[in-house]
Amino acid sequence: MRIRQLSVDAGGQEGTALLSPQLLSMRWMHEHFRRTDNGDGGRLGTWRRAVAFWWRCWWNAHALQVSAAAFRAGVLSPITRSRPDVALRPLRSYLRHGLDPERRGYAVHAHFAWLSRNMPQALIDRLYAGEGVTLLGDDAPVPGLGVSLAAADRLGREGELALHLHWHGAIVMSMPFSVLDASVVIGRRDPQHLLGPRIVIGALRGRRGAGPALRALSHASQRLRPSALLVLAAQALTATWNLAPPLAVMGASHVSRNRALTRGEYAMNYDTTWMELGGYPTGRHYWALPDAPDLRPEDEVESRRRSQHRRRNALRVALIAAIRAQMATLLAPH
Repeated sequence: MRIRQLSVDAGGQEGTALLSPQLLSMRWMHEHFRRTDNGDGGRLGTWRRAVAFWWRCWWNAHALQVSAAAFRAGVLSPITRSRPDVALRPLRSYLRHGLDPERRGYAVHAHFAWLSRNMPQALIDRLYAGEGVTLLGDDAPVPGLGVSLAAADRLGREGELALHLHWHGAIVMSMPFSVLDASVVIGRRDPQHLLGPRIVIGALRGRRGAGPALRALSHASQRLRPSALLVLAAQALTATWNLAPPLAVMGASHVSRNRALTRGEYAMNYDTTWMELGGYPTGRHYWALPDAPDLRPEDEVESRRRSQHRRRNALRVALIAAIRAQMATLLAPH
Protein backbone atom coordinates (compact mmCIF):
# COMPACT_ATOMS: atom_id res chain seq x y z
CA MET A 1 0.00 0.00 0.00
CA ARG A 2 1.47 3.34 -1.07
CA ILE A 3 0.31 6.36 0.89
CA ARG A 4 0.40 9.95 -0.32
CA GLN A 5 2.71 11.86 2.00
CA LEU A 6 2.58 15.41 3.28
CA SER A 7 2.69 17.40 6.49
CA VAL A 8 0.29 19.89 8.03
CA ASP A 9 0.90 23.02 10.05
CA ALA A 10 -1.07 24.12 13.10
CA GLY A 11 -3.79 25.54 10.92
CA GLY A 12 -4.30 22.24 9.16
CA GLN A 13 -2.77 23.38 5.87
CA GLU A 14 -0.56 21.27 3.66
CA GLY A 15 3.20 21.64 3.89
CA THR A 16 6.16 20.11 2.15
CA ALA A 17 7.89 17.88 4.70
CA LEU A 18 7.23 14.16 4.43
CA LEU A 19 5.52 11.99 7.01
CA SER A 20 6.75 8.53 7.81
CA PRO A 21 4.87 5.80 5.88
CA GLN A 22 5.33 3.56 8.93
CA LEU A 23 2.44 5.34 10.66
CA LEU A 24 -0.09 3.08 8.94
CA SER A 25 1.74 -0.21 9.05
CA MET A 26 -0.22 -3.41 9.67
CA ARG A 27 1.17 -3.38 13.19
CA TRP A 28 -0.26 0.13 13.77
CA MET A 29 -3.71 -0.95 12.54
CA HIS A 30 -3.66 -4.17 14.53
CA GLU A 31 -2.68 -2.37 17.73
CA HIS A 32 -5.38 0.29 17.36
CA PHE A 33 -8.05 -2.29 16.57
CA ARG A 34 -7.05 -4.45 19.53
CA ARG A 35 -7.21 -1.50 21.93
CA THR A 36 -10.51 -0.05 20.69
CA ASP A 37 -12.61 -3.14 19.87
CA ASN A 38 -15.07 -4.39 22.50
CA GLY A 39 -14.74 -8.08 21.61
CA ASP A 40 -18.48 -8.70 21.19
CA GLY A 41 -19.71 -11.58 19.05
CA GLY A 42 -16.88 -14.02 19.66
CA ARG A 43 -14.12 -14.77 17.20
CA LEU A 44 -16.29 -14.50 14.10
CA GLY A 45 -17.71 -11.13 15.11
CA THR A 46 -14.25 -9.85 16.00
CA TRP A 47 -12.82 -11.09 12.70
CA ARG A 48 -15.57 -9.33 10.71
CA ARG A 49 -14.98 -6.08 12.53
CA ALA A 50 -11.24 -6.42 12.04
CA VAL A 51 -11.68 -6.80 8.26
CA ALA A 52 -14.02 -3.80 8.16
CA PHE A 53 -11.60 -1.80 10.30
CA TRP A 54 -8.64 -2.65 8.05
CA TRP A 55 -10.64 -1.66 4.97
CA ARG A 56 -11.65 1.70 6.46
CA CYS A 57 -8.04 2.37 7.48
CA TRP A 58 -6.83 1.53 3.98
CA TRP A 59 -9.51 3.70 2.33
CA ASN A 60 -8.79 6.64 4.68
CA ALA A 61 -5.03 6.08 4.92
CA HIS A 62 -4.03 9.66 4.16
CA ALA A 63 -6.45 11.14 6.70
CA LEU A 64 -5.27 8.72 9.39
CA GLN A 65 -1.66 9.46 8.57
CA VAL A 66 -2.27 13.18 9.11
CA SER A 67 -4.09 12.68 12.42
CA ALA A 68 -1.58 10.14 13.74
CA ALA A 69 1.34 12.41 12.89
CA ALA A 70 0.15 14.89 15.53
CA PHE A 71 1.10 12.47 18.29
CA ARG A 72 4.69 11.90 17.25
CA ALA A 73 5.73 14.87 19.40
CA GLY A 74 7.00 13.75 22.80
CA VAL A 75 4.56 15.95 24.72
CA LEU A 76 1.57 14.27 23.01
CA SER A 77 2.70 10.67 22.65
CA PRO A 78 1.19 9.62 26.02
CA ILE A 79 -2.29 10.58 24.76
CA THR A 80 -2.59 7.78 22.22
CA ARG A 81 -1.26 5.28 24.74
CA SER A 82 -4.20 6.03 27.04
CA ARG A 83 -6.73 7.09 24.37
CA PRO A 84 -6.01 5.18 21.13
CA ASP A 85 -9.37 6.24 19.65
CA VAL A 86 -8.21 9.87 19.27
CA ALA A 87 -6.01 9.11 16.25
CA LEU A 88 -8.95 7.28 14.64
CA ARG A 89 -11.24 10.35 14.51
CA PRO A 90 -11.16 10.49 10.67
CA LEU A 91 -13.03 7.17 10.51
CA ARG A 92 -16.25 8.61 12.03
CA SER A 93 -18.25 11.82 11.78
CA TYR A 94 -16.43 14.50 13.72
CA LEU A 95 -16.90 18.15 14.78
CA ARG A 96 -19.74 18.84 12.34
CA HIS A 97 -22.00 17.07 9.88
CA GLY A 98 -20.50 16.58 6.43
CA LEU A 99 -16.82 17.05 7.29
CA ASP A 100 -14.91 14.63 5.05
CA PRO A 101 -12.28 12.22 6.44
CA GLU A 102 -9.28 14.16 5.14
CA ARG A 103 -10.40 17.39 6.80
CA ARG A 104 -11.14 15.46 10.00
CA GLY A 105 -7.52 14.39 9.98
CA TYR A 106 -6.39 17.97 9.51
CA ALA A 107 -8.70 19.07 12.35
CA VAL A 108 -7.20 16.53 14.77
CA HIS A 109 -3.69 17.54 13.77
CA ALA A 110 -4.42 21.27 14.06
CA HIS A 111 -5.94 21.01 17.55
CA PHE A 112 -3.16 18.90 19.03
CA ALA A 113 -0.44 20.93 17.34
CA TRP A 114 -1.90 24.01 19.03
CA LEU A 115 -2.19 22.15 22.33
CA SER A 116 1.43 21.01 22.32
CA ARG A 117 2.66 24.57 21.71
CA ASN A 118 0.44 26.38 24.19
CA MET A 119 0.02 24.15 27.23
CA PRO A 120 2.67 22.72 29.55
CA GLN A 121 3.05 18.97 29.47
CA ALA A 122 1.96 18.63 33.10
CA LEU A 123 -1.39 20.24 32.27
CA ILE A 124 -1.88 18.13 29.13
CA ASP A 125 -1.14 15.00 31.14
CA ARG A 126 -3.71 15.99 33.79
CA LEU A 127 -6.40 16.65 31.19
CA TYR A 128 -5.90 13.38 29.34
CA ALA A 129 -5.48 11.33 32.49
CA GLY A 130 -9.13 12.10 33.14
CA GLU A 131 -8.55 14.49 36.04
CA GLY A 132 -9.68 17.80 34.58
CA VAL A 133 -8.80 21.14 36.14
CA THR A 134 -10.95 23.56 38.11
CA LEU A 135 -11.33 27.00 36.54
CA LEU A 136 -13.96 28.30 38.93
CA GLY A 137 -14.54 26.82 42.37
CA ASP A 138 -14.76 28.08 45.93
CA ASP A 139 -13.99 31.63 44.84
CA ALA A 140 -16.89 31.72 42.34
CA PRO A 141 -18.94 34.93 42.33
CA VAL A 142 -22.05 32.73 42.80
CA PRO A 143 -21.91 30.19 45.67
CA GLY A 144 -22.28 26.68 44.27
CA LEU A 145 -21.27 27.64 40.72
CA GLY A 146 -18.27 25.89 39.22
CA VAL A 147 -16.50 25.56 35.88
CA SER A 148 -13.89 22.97 34.92
CA LEU A 149 -11.83 22.09 31.85
CA ALA A 150 -11.29 18.47 30.85
CA ALA A 151 -10.75 16.15 27.91
CA ALA A 152 -14.06 15.69 26.10
CA ASP A 153 -14.20 11.89 26.64
CA ARG A 154 -17.72 10.71 25.68
CA LEU A 155 -18.24 13.97 23.76
CA GLY A 156 -15.10 13.45 21.70
CA ARG A 157 -16.94 13.52 18.37
CA GLU A 158 -17.92 17.13 19.12
CA GLY A 159 -14.55 18.43 20.32
CA GLU A 160 -11.32 17.37 22.01
CA LEU A 161 -11.73 19.46 25.18
CA ALA A 162 -14.83 20.35 27.19
CA LEU A 163 -15.90 23.08 29.56
CA HIS A 164 -18.16 21.67 32.28
CA LEU A 165 -20.63 23.76 34.26
CA HIS A 166 -21.10 22.59 37.85
CA TRP A 167 -23.87 23.33 40.33
CA HIS A 168 -23.09 22.36 43.92
CA GLY A 169 -20.50 19.85 42.75
CA ALA A 170 -22.50 18.13 39.99
CA ILE A 171 -21.92 18.68 36.27
CA VAL A 172 -25.13 20.05 34.75
CA MET A 173 -24.02 21.19 31.27
CA SER A 174 -20.99 20.67 29.02
CA MET A 175 -19.53 22.47 26.01
CA PRO A 176 -17.14 20.32 23.89
CA PHE A 177 -14.76 22.26 21.65
CA SER A 178 -11.48 22.13 19.76
CA VAL A 179 -8.93 24.87 19.14
CA LEU A 180 -7.99 25.15 15.49
CA ASP A 181 -7.97 27.39 12.45
CA ALA A 182 -11.59 27.64 11.29
CA SER A 183 -10.53 27.25 7.66
CA VAL A 184 -10.20 23.53 8.42
CA VAL A 185 -13.88 23.05 9.27
CA ILE A 186 -15.89 25.70 7.40
CA GLY A 187 -17.47 24.80 4.07
CA ARG A 188 -15.23 24.80 1.03
CA ARG A 189 -17.39 27.51 -0.58
CA ASP A 190 -17.79 29.58 2.60
CA PRO A 191 -15.98 32.92 2.96
CA GLN A 192 -12.33 32.15 3.67
CA HIS A 193 -11.78 34.94 6.19
CA LEU A 194 -11.78 32.88 9.39
CA LEU A 195 -8.04 32.62 9.80
CA GLY A 196 -6.14 32.13 13.04
CA PRO A 197 -6.66 29.57 15.81
CA ARG A 198 -9.92 29.87 17.71
CA ILE A 199 -12.30 27.87 19.89
CA VAL A 200 -14.70 25.89 17.68
CA ILE A 201 -17.69 24.72 19.74
CA GLY A 202 -19.27 21.45 18.65
CA ALA A 203 -22.26 21.26 21.02
CA LEU A 204 -23.93 22.26 24.27
CA ARG A 205 -25.01 19.26 26.34
CA GLY A 206 -27.23 19.41 29.39
CA ARG A 207 -26.95 16.37 31.62
CA ARG A 208 -29.87 13.97 31.87
CA GLY A 209 -32.37 15.12 34.48
CA ALA A 210 -30.52 18.41 35.07
CA GLY A 211 -33.46 20.67 34.24
CA PRO A 212 -34.29 21.66 37.87
CA ALA A 213 -30.61 22.26 38.67
CA LEU A 214 -30.17 24.40 35.56
CA ARG A 215 -33.17 26.52 36.52
CA ALA A 216 -31.85 26.96 40.07
CA LEU A 217 -28.41 27.90 38.71
CA SER A 218 -29.91 30.48 36.38
CA HIS A 219 -31.97 31.99 39.23
CA ALA A 220 -28.86 32.29 41.40
CA SER A 221 -26.85 33.83 38.52
CA GLN A 222 -28.97 36.94 37.95
CA ARG A 223 -31.11 35.03 35.44
CA LEU A 224 -28.15 34.40 33.15
CA ARG A 225 -28.75 31.20 31.26
CA PRO A 226 -26.35 28.28 31.84
CA SER A 227 -25.40 28.40 28.17
CA ALA A 228 -24.41 32.06 28.64
CA LEU A 229 -22.21 31.10 31.59
CA LEU A 230 -20.37 28.52 29.47
CA VAL A 231 -19.91 31.01 26.64
CA LEU A 232 -18.46 33.47 29.18
CA ALA A 233 -15.98 30.75 30.16
CA ALA A 234 -15.10 30.22 26.48
CA GLN A 235 -14.59 33.98 26.10
CA ALA A 236 -12.28 33.95 29.14
CA LEU A 237 -10.19 31.20 27.52
CA THR A 238 -10.20 33.10 24.22
CA ALA A 239 -8.67 36.12 25.97
CA THR A 240 -6.19 34.04 28.00
CA TRP A 241 -4.99 32.06 24.99
CA ASN A 242 -5.01 35.11 22.67
CA LEU A 243 -7.34 33.45 20.16
CA ALA A 244 -9.64 34.80 17.47
CA PRO A 245 -13.37 34.98 18.39
CA PRO A 246 -15.08 31.59 18.88
CA LEU A 247 -17.25 29.73 16.39
CA ALA A 248 -20.27 27.61 17.37
CA VAL A 249 -21.92 24.91 15.28
CA MET A 250 -25.32 25.50 13.68
CA GLY A 251 -28.13 23.20 14.69
CA ALA A 252 -28.44 21.78 11.16
CA SER A 253 -24.70 21.03 11.09
CA HIS A 254 -24.44 19.28 14.45
CA VAL A 255 -22.43 16.10 14.12
CA SER A 256 -25.46 13.96 15.07
CA ARG A 257 -28.10 15.90 13.18
CA ASN A 258 -29.58 12.75 11.61
CA ARG A 259 -30.55 11.19 14.92
CA ALA A 260 -32.05 12.44 18.16
CA LEU A 261 -29.65 14.99 19.58
CA THR A 262 -30.55 14.72 23.24
CA ARG A 263 -32.30 11.41 24.02
CA GLY A 264 -33.45 12.49 27.43
CA GLU A 265 -30.84 15.18 27.92
CA TYR A 266 -31.72 18.83 28.42
CA ALA A 267 -32.96 20.11 25.04
CA MET A 268 -30.95 22.86 23.34
CA ASN A 269 -31.83 25.01 20.34
CA TYR A 270 -28.36 25.92 19.14
CA ASP A 271 -29.23 28.63 16.66
CA THR A 272 -31.50 30.51 19.07
CA THR A 273 -28.87 30.20 21.80
CA TRP A 274 -26.03 31.55 19.67
CA MET A 275 -28.16 34.41 18.37
CA GLU A 276 -29.21 35.44 21.88
CA LEU A 277 -25.54 35.46 22.91
CA GLY A 278 -24.63 37.98 20.21
CA GLY A 279 -23.60 35.56 17.47
CA TYR A 280 -24.20 35.86 13.75
CA PRO A 281 -24.18 33.13 11.08
CA THR A 282 -21.04 32.87 8.97
CA GLY A 283 -21.15 30.41 6.10
CA ARG A 284 -23.33 27.29 6.16
CA HIS A 285 -22.13 25.56 9.32
CA TYR A 286 -21.20 28.00 12.08
CA TRP A 287 -22.16 31.03 14.10
CA ALA A 288 -19.46 33.57 14.96
CA LEU A 289 -19.61 34.51 18.65
CA PRO A 290 -18.20 37.70 20.19
CA ASP A 291 -14.83 37.36 21.91
CA ALA A 292 -16.12 39.29 24.95
CA PRO A 293 -19.55 39.81 26.54
CA ASP A 294 -21.68 42.74 25.43
CA LEU A 295 -21.81 44.98 28.51
CA ARG A 296 -24.50 47.41 27.45
CA PRO A 297 -24.50 50.83 29.16
CA GLU A 298 -27.15 51.31 31.81
CA ASP A 299 -28.80 54.17 29.92
CA GLU A 300 -29.79 51.68 27.17
CA VAL A 301 -31.81 49.64 29.68
CA GLU A 302 -35.23 50.40 31.13
CA SER A 303 -34.90 52.16 34.47
CA ARG A 304 -36.79 49.42 36.33
CA ARG A 305 -34.29 46.81 35.06
CA ARG A 306 -31.08 48.73 35.60
CA SER A 307 -30.33 47.29 39.01
CA GLN A 308 -30.41 43.70 37.75
CA HIS A 309 -28.55 44.74 34.58
CA ARG A 310 -25.78 46.21 36.74
CA ARG A 311 -25.52 43.02 38.78
CA ARG A 312 -25.45 40.88 35.62
CA ASN A 313 -22.62 42.90 34.14
CA ALA A 314 -20.69 42.71 37.40
CA LEU A 315 -21.17 38.91 37.43
CA ARG A 316 -19.96 38.60 33.83
CA VAL A 317 -16.83 40.62 34.56
CA ALA A 318 -16.10 38.75 37.80
CA LEU A 319 -16.56 35.33 36.21
CA ILE A 320 -14.23 36.09 33.30
CA ALA A 321 -11.62 37.63 35.61
CA ALA A 322 -11.67 34.60 37.93
CA ILE A 323 -11.29 32.09 35.09
CA ARG A 324 -8.51 34.09 33.43
CA ALA A 325 -6.62 34.30 36.71
CA GLN A 326 -6.93 30.55 37.35
CA MET A 327 -5.96 29.65 33.79
CA ALA A 328 -2.91 31.94 33.99
CA THR A 329 -1.85 30.08 37.13
CA LEU A 330 -2.23 26.72 35.37
CA LEU A 331 -0.18 27.89 32.39
CA ALA A 332 2.60 29.38 34.49
CA PRO A 333 5.87 27.42 34.38
CA HIS A 334 6.61 25.44 37.55
